Amino acid sequence: MNSKDSRPIRVLIVEDHEIFRYALGRTLAADPSFSVIGSAGTVAAATAFVADHRPDIVLMDYQLPDGNGVDATRSILEIVPETRVVILTMHADENLAHEALTAGASGYVVKSGTFEELVLSIRAANTGGTMISPVLTSALLRKETTHDALTPRELETLQLLADGLTTREVAAALNLSVNTVRNHVQNILTKLNAHSRIEAINIGRQRHILRSSVSESVSPRRRRST
Repeated sequence: MNSKDSRPIRVLIVEDHEIFRYALGRTLAADPSFSVIGSAGTVAAATAFVADHRPDIVLMDYQLPDGNGVDATRSILEIVPETRVVILTMHADENLAHEALTAGASGYVVKSGTFEELVLSIRAANTGGTMISPVLTSALLRKETTHDALTPRELETLQLLADGLTTREVAAALNLSVNTVRNHVQNILTKLNAHSRIEAINIGRQRHILRSSVSESVSPRRRRST
């Protein structure tokens, strides 16, 4: 068991309703497997807290005074990519859920659901998985299949980007020109409806089309030597 598995999951609650925020924090804190390390009522406060404290999980309301949870998710993942965001909202809306997952959220939980669903979503996100409220799952699965599939070369390009390679390093690894790799990246962004490479990588991980371990990838040097 590694150190992350042996310690409580560190949670930040982002919710503008103080009473709900307090009640949720108390309820989660009663479970020794969770540690509520902070709370915030705005996007600005949440992003500042994440930058300073790097929580494992951010429970993110959708509607906040200075923005929405989807934009906040993008900002948080730009700051700390290893943090996982679970949207917790009153909106049982498949389009909002799809938008949140596309932005990199690791879960979308409706407040009208059960506390058990929320706990399961936190645990799933903490281990790299994704959980969506059951009322939305079927609709989202139908929506996910409407995107064009990545070609094998595009998938390989995305995997290398996820492993931390630059455009030039990807080009060297695949024996392609830099311009060709850039074209692949643009196709990936279009097909995944992503706004950035980080968002595309997050989507790839959400859909389990990427390996999670960098050690499983083949480095550019090893590829060129074969």
